[in-house]
Amino acid sequence: MTEERDRIKEERDREVDDLHSKLRTMEKSFESIFQDAFDTLAVKMEGSRLKWDAESRWVERNAIQILSEFGKDLQSVL
Repeated sequence: MTEERDRIKEERDREVDDLHSKLRTMEKSFESIFQDAFDTLAVKMEGSRLKWDAESRWVERNAIQILSEFGKDLQSVL
């Protein structure tokens, strides 16, 4: 009876250890997947930021030019 109980306990302990090991492996895999996804997202966001910075500079230059031309037209009327 005692031998059977010890055998079952050892088997259960091995199974628990195996499951803990698998869980640690899965955690590392998910961590790697998330890190890769966040790195990719950061690269895309930086690319978008550079694009929008360039776009906003163009809009600003264009607006300044239009406003300065508008100002010149007003001065000629006055």
